[in-house]
Amino acid sequence: MIDATTYKGIDYVRVGELPEAQREAIQQWLNPGVMIKIMTPSGIMRDCVQYRDYQDWFYNSYAQPTGSTKSDEGTSVVKKVIPRLVS
Repeated sequence: MIDATTYKGIDYVRVGELPEAQREAIQQWLNPGVMIKIMTPSGIMRDCVQYRDYQDWFYNSYAQPTGSTKSDEGTSVVKKVIPRLVS
């Protein structure tokens, strides 16, 4: 997961700046309602997603269902599983 960029109080990521695996995966998920445009002094950035939407996608769609997450550094995060007691 990458860090947000903030411009005039808007936390966002640019799809074109995501690591290749994330960029390809998020393009399958994107819809016009999620994409935003941000006007900066250098021009209009058209490939932006609010950071909260990116986080939601990353944790709910990009992360592995087993609890480990894809990572560009080759590491993974594993959730601890606590067995359920049955009486």
